[in-house]
Amino acid sequence: KKPMPLAEFLNEIYSPLRGVSDRTLRLYGYTLTAWERHLGRPPVLSDLDDLSVAKFLRARSAERSPATAAKDRAQIVALWTMAARRGLVDKWPEVRRIRVPERVPEAWTVEQLRRLLDEVALEKAVISGVPASLWWRALLLVCYDTAERITAVRSLEWQDVSADSVVFRAESRKGGLRDIRRPIGRATAK
Repeated sequence: KKPMPLAEFLNEIYSPLRGVSDRTLRLYGYTLTAWERHLGRPPVLSDLDDLSVAKFLRARSAERSPATAAKDRAQIVALWTMAARRGLVDKWPEVRRIRVPERVPEAWTVEQLRRLLDEVALEKAVISGVPASLWWRALLLVCYDTAERITAVRSLEWQDVSADSVVFRAESRKGGLRDIRRPIGRATAK
C-alpha cells in the first residue's frame, strides 16, 4: 500500500476535522514544502519519526529563524499527534522544543511616522475609490493608534468604525476568539 503523503493527510483529514482557516492551511503547506525540499520528495506519514523530524528541524534552524523552526515543529507535532490518535502511525511525537529568544519589539519613532505620513500625502493614485493619500494615512494611523496586526486592520469595515474607536472582529484577529474595541485619536477618525 502506498504511504499517505502528509499534504493529503493535512487536506483530507486534519484540516476538515480541526476546522483550520485558509491562512493556517497555507502556513502548514509552507512547512510541508520546506520538509519536501529537505527530503527531496514529499513527506509521508512514515516520515513522522523522531530522527527524521529532528534532522529536518536542525536543517531548518540553520537556514531560518528559531521562530520559523519552532512554528514548523509545532505544525508537524500537531499533524503527528492526530495521526497517532487515529492509529495511522505507531509512535507519538517526542521532538525537543526549539528555544525562541524573546526580542524587544521594534516600532517606528514619532518622527519616522511623521515622515512616512508626509510621503503618503504625496500619493496621487486611488485605492478602492479613495485617494491613496487618505487610504494610506488612515491605515498607518489606525495601526499606530491600536497596535493591532495588519490583517485585522485591513479587515475593518465601515460598521466597525466610530468617531472614537474601532472594533476588530474576532474572525480577523490572531486566535480568532474575541472582538476587541480600541480607541483611536481625532486625526485617525478624521
